[in-house]
Amino acid sequence: MYIMITDKLSRELIIKTNTVGIIKDVSANCFDILGYKEEDLLKTSIAEYTSENILDDCKKVIDFLNKDNSFSILDTRCRSIYKNNKRIGFCYSMINVSEYKEKEDDKTIKNILKKSRDIIYRLETKPEIKLTYLSPSIEEQLGYKIEQYYKNPMAVYEKVHPDDYEELKAKLSGNANYSKPIILRYKHNKGNYIWFEEHVTPIYNERDEFIAIEGISRNIQERKELEQKLTKLSYRDSLTGLYNRTYFNKELEELHNEKNTEIGVIVCDLDDLKLINDRYGHLQGDEILKKTGELLNKTVKDKGLVARVGGDEFVILLRGDKVDEINNLYKKLKSTFADYNNDSNISINISVGFSYNDNSLGITDELFNIADNNMYRDKRNKKESKYFNSIYNL
Repeated sequence: MYIMITDKLSRELIIKTNTVGIIKDVSANCFDILGYKEEDLLKTSIAEYTSENILDDCKKVIDFLNKDNSFSILDTRCRSIYKNNKRIGFCYSMINVSEYKEKEDDKTIKNILKKSRDIIYRLETKPEIKLTYLSPSIEEQLGYKIEQYYKNPMAVYEKVHPDDYEELKAKLSGNANYSKPIILRYKHNKGNYIWFEEHVTPIYNERDEFIAIEGISRNIQERKELEQKLTKLSYRDSLTGLYNRTYFNKELEELHNEKNTEIGVIVCDLDDLKLINDRYGHLQGDEILKKTGELLNKTVKDKGLVARVGGDEFVILLRGDKVDEINNLYKKLKSTFADYNNDSNISINISVGFSYNDNSLGITDELFNIADNNMYRDKRNKKESKYFNSIYNL
């Protein structure tokens, strides 16, 4: 009995994740079972290793990606972890049943492969390029009949995204870095591109010649869309929805290294924000900031980039515009806010300064400083004018 219990424990892998599947803890036998060190798995998503949805209480037999890109078949039980009556994660108890499954006949194994949503394939490159296996999931994932690829394995070059062509070429010629996932985009039958993450194993003959590849290609479109969404959010100001300083600096740096690009910088500073906050409250001050962003966007439209780079400071970045166009936009900003103030109980006044150069290379920081100084000059002139008017009216 003791031996049986010990054997079960040595074969049982325990993985704990948070509620979205990020691995927080893993038992030490993960190397013996899957080939991973504990640090390989920690802070990664469990979805990277299986195509099955196991983020819930369940009992399933799943394919799990090993360190060497092969798959283990794991009998998996998942239960929720609760703290103070709130679910904080999942605990997975996994038993490797691969050795038992391997004893099943070829028909059973083929049925398992057919049910996998991942695209599994083997492509021989010598003596001629030939697909020897391609899972039916290709039809579900990309909308093409499987026969098309068997007839013309090189059709994959027509489906890959142009920017990923060289990466695909390296993969098929034995020149890729197979130790890490290969990320490629393929065109769906409907015309859109889908992101895939491929784990590829190169095959060599006894003379160490590259003769084939075996791969598993997983649809990661949702993951990429989430990454892009998070990236987009990281570049946005939470209050106004405008781009933030981080994104503005990134764009400015690109222009800094770009040749023969005309550049205009318009710096806008909201006047008397502190006075508005003191008189009407910070909520009203926030509304004024949001309205300022709306008016700037309304004026600039798609002609340039509008960013909030400070508490009451906004910047408009224009590329490829002539100095006359920038000057006209500068004047239009003034009139936009004047028109708004005619119909508003609380006026929004901005101080504006701009700068321009016919070549952005190596000069963007200087242009920003010039526009910033011009903005402060505008602010100072308005204060002096207001001061002298008050004296004149005494």
